[in-house]
Amino acid sequence: MNSIVDSKAACLFLGLSLVLGGWLYIDTASAQRSRLILEHPFIDAVRNGELSVVREHIARGDTPEVRDNTGKTPLMIATVAGDHDIAKAIIAATVKTDTKDNQGNTALALAAIHDQPGIAQTLLDAGSSPNVQNRQGMTPLMLAAMKGRLTQVELMLHQNPDFTLRDYTGRSLMVWARQSRDKRVLRLLEMLSRND
Repeated sequence: MNSIVDSKAACLFLGLSLVLGGWLYIDTASAQRSRLILEHPFIDAVRNGELSVVREHIARGDTPEVRDNTGKTPLMIATVAGDHDIAKAIIAATVKTDTKDNQGNTALALAAIHDQPGIAQTLLDAGSSPNVQNRQGMTPLMLAAMKGRLTQVELMLHQNPDFTLRDYTGRSLMVWARQSRDKRVLRLLEMLSRND
């Protein structure tokens, strides 16, 4: 019994030694899919709210497009956490604000889901689109309407959204607004549709 435990421990030690010693190469795609592999230091810095470390990664030229095991970029992680300062630093260093995670959500969609209007404004100012559909066909504007995020709906309405888009079950923005937690969203969209 002890020899089995000893051999397992030796294999684990050897494996870790090879990885840490740089003798064993783990490709990035495999590392991103595995929960057992440590995340990229850029992602760790964002998760820990370490703005100065995030700035160091950006200054070194580390790409803000690295991803965690759910496909989220550092910008998306900062958005979910509500860390506006880190989100602004990353936005200033990237040209891609509409990258999608594994569910097809962009940082703007995540700002709508997690009620981050300040970050949503910064993303929209940087060119994020309220028309990008996720894997369910929902746009950030639909998500904001569904969640009753009046401020974010108002912000996105200034970006010329496509009101003809429907999710993959056929529901429109107005259908989602009717199901909203905040009826002011529905009233705003109804008023806009009457004025057109």
